[in-house]
Amino acid sequence: MKFFPEFLVPDPDKKFHLNDKDLISKLIEDVLKKDKDVRLIRQKQRNIDHAGYGEAIDCVLIKNEKEIRISFRKISYYNKDYFDQDLSLYNSHWDCVNNNQKSDKPMTNENLGTKKLCGINIDSPTLNFSTSFAVGSNDIVYNDPPKDNKLYKCAYENLGAFGDYICKKL
Repeated sequence: MKFFPEFLVPDPDKKFHLNDKDLISKLIEDVLKKDKDVRLIRQKQRNIDHAGYGEAIDCVLIKNEKEIRISFRKISYYNKDYFDQDLSLYNSHWDCVNNNQKSDKPMTNENLGTKKLCGINIDSPTLNFSTSFAVGSNDIVYNDPPKDNKLYKCAYENLGAFGDYICKKL
């Protein structure tokens, strides 16, 4: 149970942590290696406070003189009845924790086995796509170290697939 409102006790999972920043750096590096025509022009971190998002890292890439914007946003949803507002995040968490076993159950926090769902959203209005993947919680109250370590491990293992997805959109 969350005792204090977020304006008094901020959610630590809305801030990027070292593992989150490392995942984003490796993903960008993967895209740059896979497509030699792409260059990173600039990268900037900013705060946002909207619907579960906390911070964002905005990247501007250029390919064949066309500017491409990609935003990596940190997500933290706490104690929702349904996590259906971000299906890719939900599925990423489910697949990792349940070893890719498919579920026919509704997308509830009870069925997912967590009160808090954390992840990174990748959004590009330039390329017209948005997707997310789950990462572990760093909140000392709500984290489950074995599960959270497994979520980070899955995120690292699937970075190549996300890099391929971005390259296809380029």
